[in-house]
Amino acid sequence: RKVVIEVEVTYNKFIALKIEEIRKSKGLTQEEFANKIGLTRVSVVNIEKGRQQLSMKNLYLICKILDVKSKDLMPF
Repeated sequence: RKVVIEVEVTYNKFIALKIEEIRKSKGLTQEEFANKIGLTRVSVVNIEKGRQQLSMKNLYLICKILDVKSKDLMPF
């Protein structure tokens, strides 16, 4: 079970870092990004820190706003 949790945390952190990297490359602040996807800035902070799980809806919206495919956020 511990290995599964560690892999999940690493996976979430990878996606979180990719979202932050792409958001910054698009010149969006956390506040602007949050407004575009209908979340609070605090939620964006938690997503980018890997503390908040992404729903499929939010993943879709994030990809749409950042103009990327979901596979671009994945570590494989």
